[in-house]
Amino acid sequence: MTLSKIPLDFEENSIPMVIYNEDNQSIIEVNKEACELYGYDREELLSLALTDLETEEAIPEPLKRLERQQEKYNAHFWEHKTCEGKSILVDILTQTVSHENKKQVLAIVQDVTLLGQKEFRDQVFQRILTCLQDNLPALFYLFDEEGNLKQWNSYVENTTGYSYDEISSMKTTDFFAEEEESEVIQAINKMYKEGEAELKTQLSSKSGEKIPILFRAVKVKHEDRVFGMGIGLNLSNLVEAEKEAAHHRQILEAVIDQSPSLMYIKDNENRFRFANKAFLQLHGLDHDEIIGKKDSEVLRDYDIELMRKTDRQVRQTGQMCNIREEVKVNGGTRTYLSTKLQLNNIEGYENYLFSMSTDITKQREMEKMLKKSLKQKEVLLSEIHYRVKNNLAVISAIMELEVFDSEDSRLQERLNKNLSRIKTMAFIHEILYQEQDVSQIEFGNNITGLVNTITATFEEKVEVELNVNKLGLNINQALPCSLIINEVVTNIINDNTEQGKEVYLAIELSIEGQNVILRITDKSNGKPNYMNGNRASSISDQLIQTLKKQLIGTFKVTSGEDGKTSFELYFKREQVKGTSSSLFEYPELKIGNF
Repeated sequence: MTLSKIPLDFEENSIPMVIYNEDNQSIIEVNKEACELYGYDREELLSLALTDLETEEAIPEPLKRLERQQEKYNAHFWEHKTCEGKSILVDILTQTVSHENKKQVLAIVQDVTLLGQKEFRDQVFQRILTCLQDNLPALFYLFDEEGNLKQWNSYVENTTGYSYDEISSMKTTDFFAEEEESEVIQAINKMYKEGEAELKTQLSSKSGEKIPILFRAVKVKHEDRVFGMGIGLNLSNLVEAEKEAAHHRQILEAVIDQSPSLMYIKDNENRFRFANKAFLQLHGLDHDEIIGKKDSEVLRDYDIELMRKTDRQVRQTGQMCNIREEVKVNGGTRTYLSTKLQLNNIEGYENYLFSMSTDITKQREMEKMLKKSLKQKEVLLSEIHYRVKNNLAVISAIMELEVFDSEDSRLQERLNKNLSRIKTMAFIHEILYQEQDVSQIEFGNNITGLVNTITATFEEKVEVELNVNKLGLNINQALPCSLIINEVVTNIINDNTEQGKEVYLAIELSIEGQNVILRITDKSNGKPNYMNGNRASSISDQLIQTLKKQLIGTFKVTSGEDGKTSFELYFKREQVKGTSSSLFEYPELKIGNF
């Protein structure tokens, strides 16, 4: 198996990267961004192992369980510590690479502490929910539309006397006597139709005992499947059950009040009916100061018109709405992502509006910083293309002076060929400087200018017929393709002018799917020199073969019955990363032959 190479821009890459030994986790190499992320200098990091950056002891128990779950499924969230001891959440992507002729591991590290990970938080919350369900002193159950039990807690087994294996093969109606079965089916149908149902009936245990149970179930949807989920309270000791129900409500209220998100409920007249602790604290209000009051009476830092506009939208459509809100807090402005929905089938709160807002100010600031950084990099890259184009222009001018000063016709021919190559590369960099997207150019529309640049180096008249389609190419494909066009067009012109013939060319560029087809046809009369089989060792032919390999394409020369010769290049359009040239990676290109 061929191992991947280390990225050529490893040192200067804007993403933190670490190379470590797979066996002992010792760090072998780091780039500048990795040093900045962890706060160490390069020598300090190289003296550590990857495990030295972990903070397992500082992870709470729920997170430890989740981390083990992630390891099982090859997820890559880790909690690391910086040089200053600060904990950061990182997302790590690893790949086996070859470094110093040894098999090592390249780790790409992304700090996701500020941005947060909704999926990560959701999984932690789900863990907490599962823990609560397993410890509820009541029956917890989940069943599908066919009535098959999919999940239950140990309380179901303890109450009914059935074992886990027995329950696995039972349906919901199997737990009830025949006289209760019809009532149970009606309640299940109501739940699927209306979203929830409640039923007080008697459960039949394995021993035949009748146990009074109050069942409450709701319809839930998961991955496009519908389930019934609920709890059953044993009414044998109603007082104890009521105490437990009150305790469950306290847990729910505690979760709501301890949440950092702002939550409130408004009635149809925009009067507050509920507000959690975080909402009251943000606005410096007491419970009595807001309940029963209209939003316009108590919220002076909100855009009330915008708030009510989205309220009306939710009430009219019945659909959940997500909006961004700007709120003035302590002399500053904070950004919140608010989710609004209409409450249904809740006694006393029918059609009321529920809103939950999460502070995303840090995420917004990070987003602005990233956009600013991206803009700066685009400007810098554009400036690089501009400078490259100017430097190539200076080299072209120097070579033109050499041509004018030389009396050796063979040397002049060689200098002119290289002059054409340099001008071709300069032309591509000039286009990139003018383009909005500095990584990709509209190649099809610029072929005319490219051909004019090539033919301008010749005194002979050249007639060119163009038939090209619009085609965007990455710079790493546009540059070798342009150089191949230069080599072919230059060879055709030279060979025909040596025979004293006028030059007629046809250039076609098309794309089929993701396959690019370039065809250059010499329409001049007579058999050209390049078909005599004596040019295989020329620098031009070697260069074409090298460029073809860089494109991972095919190149062939064919001669038709009409005497016309065609040069055809085929390659797949791709977003090639890395440096824009790999001309000297191939041993076939023997520079000494020039």
